[in-house]
Amino acid sequence: MRIEKPKATILIFSTGKMVVTGMRKASEADRVVEKVLKNIRKAGIKVSNPEITIQNIVASGDLHTNIDLNMAAIVMEYAMYEPEVFPGLIYRMQEPKTVFLIFSTGRIVCTGAKRRDIVKEAVRKLNIQVRELGVAKKELGDTDYQDITFI
Repeated sequence: MRIEKPKATILIFSTGKMVVTGMRKASEADRVVEKVLKNIRKAGIKVSNPEITIQNIVASGDLHTNIDLNMAAIVMEYAMYEPEVFPGLIYRMQEPKTVFLIFSTGRIVCTGAKRRDIVKEAVRKLNIQVRELGVAKKELGDTDYQDITFI
């Protein structure tokens, strides 16, 4: 099922569980679920009020530096880079437990966090790591943490 406002895609399982994806803000979850419940009730199915839990946040950002992905794959533990398969480096940060896609332009995608503060902590830690490990090639602007965009 798809909903236009707020934009979301919903998978509904026979167990009664739902997976909602595609929202720009976690605060939209209540409205999306309410619209889904309204449609289900219209079909004559009795439903109770569900428990909503955030399982995964996906955020994108920019480290404001170019990254030497070949070097990063060597010096960063838990990193995987296969440019023939995918143009980004996959980095599995252990603490906080998140996964990053890191591109040579410095653009990043962070996934696996359940709370916004965990994403913020992980991005700050990654930003420090790439500079300390010497994989940051060229500064492209402000190196301080900047607010991230959730996608």
